[in-house]
Amino acid sequence: MADSSAPIQGRSIEELTTPRPVMMPPPDLFDADLVAFEDALRSSVPEVIRKRVRISRNLLVYGAFCYEFVAVSVLWCLTCVEMALWEKFTQLNPGQLTVEDRNGNQETVMAKHLALRLPAGYRIVRMPRFNGSFRSLVNWATEQRLVPGPEVARRHGQAAELVCTSEGVQLDLEPGDGGHDPSEHD
Repeated sequence: MADSSAPIQGRSIEELTTPRPVMMPPPDLFDADLVAFEDALRSSVPEVIRKRVRISRNLLVYGAFCYEFVAVSVLWCLTCVEMALWEKFTQLNPGQLTVEDRNGNQETVMAKHLALRLPAGYRIVRMPRFNGSFRSLVNWATEQRLVPGPEVARRHGQAAELVCTSEGVQLDLEPGDGGHDPSEHD
């Protein structure tokens, strides 16, 4: 048993500032790609989403030093997508929406407050399959042709990049080509 009076030794500064040999490229390589993504965001992207993208980028870089940060970064990236989808949903559905609970009671809610109502068991009357979940947001964006369906990505067999702005959410199948128009592949 360890001597309880001995001081606990933490990691040295050198250990804390040296990337660990994990299965990822050196931080400077993938950070450059993330800087390019961050710089490519349109000016219309809300600051709250921009800030979250920056934090996701930092967390991924910190993942070179503490691998657990990579998982946190991925989750934050998903919240960036979700935030962008809610932003677009609110933009395309301005004003009031009628929601209904499981007992058939209806009320009117502003679209920007919808995210708070739907988890409580409400549904939008004219959108019965939309429940506010991430999956229903992605399905909605696909139905609205803001992103192509998964069959387009499979058909191309290429790496895909999801580009989210308040103007829309776009799946870029050929990163660097300036965007992808899902109608080209119908």
